[in-house]
Amino acid sequence: MHSDTRPQSEHLRCHKPSDLDSYSFWKERCDHRRNHTNSKRNQTVSFHLNKLKYNSTLKESRNDISLILNEYAEFNRVMMNGNQVVFQDRESNVASEEATSQEMCSSSPRSASYEDMITDLCSSLHVKLTSVVNEACKSTFLFYLVETEDKSFFLRTKNILRKGGHTEIEPQHFCQAFHRENDTLMVIIKNEDISSHFHQIPSLLKLKHFPSVIFAGVDSPEDVLNCTFQELFRAGGFVVSDDRILETLTLVQLKEIVKILEKLNGNGRWKWLLHYRENKKLKEDVRVDSTAHKKNLILKSYQSANIIELLHYHQCDSRLSTRAEYLKCLLNLQIQHIHARFAVFLTEKPVSREVFENSGILVTDVNDFIENIQKVAAPFRSSYW
Repeated sequence: MHSDTRPQSEHLRCHKPSDLDSYSFWKERCDHRRNHTNSKRNQTVSFHLNKLKYNSTLKESRNDISLILNEYAEFNRVMMNGNQVVFQDRESNVASEEATSQEMCSSSPRSASYEDMITDLCSSLHVKLTSVVNEACKSTFLFYLVETEDKSFFLRTKNILRKGGHTEIEPQHFCQAFHRENDTLMVIIKNEDISSHFHQIPSLLKLKHFPSVIFAGVDSPEDVLNCTFQELFRAGGFVVSDDRILETLTLVQLKEIVKILEKLNGNGRWKWLLHYRENKKLKEDVRVDSTAHKKNLILKSYQSANIIELLHYHQCDSRLSTRAEYLKCLLNLQIQHIHARFAVFLTEKPVSREVFENSGILVTDVNDFIENIQKVAAPFRSSYW
């Protein structure tokens, strides 16, 4: 038993050192390879990092960008203040900087002189314009007051105007009398009364035809003499047609009307305000009528030119409009376009012109409009929107 055991143990003891040596050997080789690989890897990493390395050549004291920014800030300060500034640079005394500084310093008095000159011109222009307005307001004129319930307001206004040498007159007398070229009538109405009382001005349509008649909306009695009133019915106009005009117009007539409106726009804004129902009827006819199709194309073209405007659906479009409804619609549109001199009702139907004209509405048929509207609008050369 012992003899068998000893050789076996000796055999085992003899092989242990050999295994350990082998393990150490392979460990050393593995460590050597690992170290060699890491060394190469470190060299590669260092090489790539070296590529990213950047050696700045900018001076720490002051670089070109800061120089430009500082000079720009200094230039702005010089121009804004209008004072002479000595541009100093403690960190560098470059000759180009000194030259730039001297140029800016020498230009600042010139800039200041320009500013003074512009200020003087603006002040002088303002004074001259003010004097022109004051002189215009000082010239005597005729006046008519649209009186409502506020009696004290109108009594005070009349007293102020009479003291200024102005004369009260009735519109009918003004329309019938002989006028000198410089005779001016000012029709005065409170701004808050415009919507409810403007159409009650006597002989309103006749007054609109006189270029020497001014319509003034006021808030206080002093507005007239101070020229702070709102001028009403200044220039231009708008056209409203009845529900049959588009259907009965020929292509030639339609083209003439829109071309006339286009010409009138050169001196004062004119528009053709089309009711929803008129436009809808025309579009329905387009499907079966080639003439209606051509009319529709013309209307679209002038709509894009802001000469034709489609009105929103309202009471006039709900049923066949009566004369009273057309008149009410025209008066509402006149209020909405209060600076338009003329409100024109274009119709071929027999209507009582007197009812419309008493409210300041011009009634005309197609041929009369084509022949005469430019003559009516000619004296009024301004734009109201």
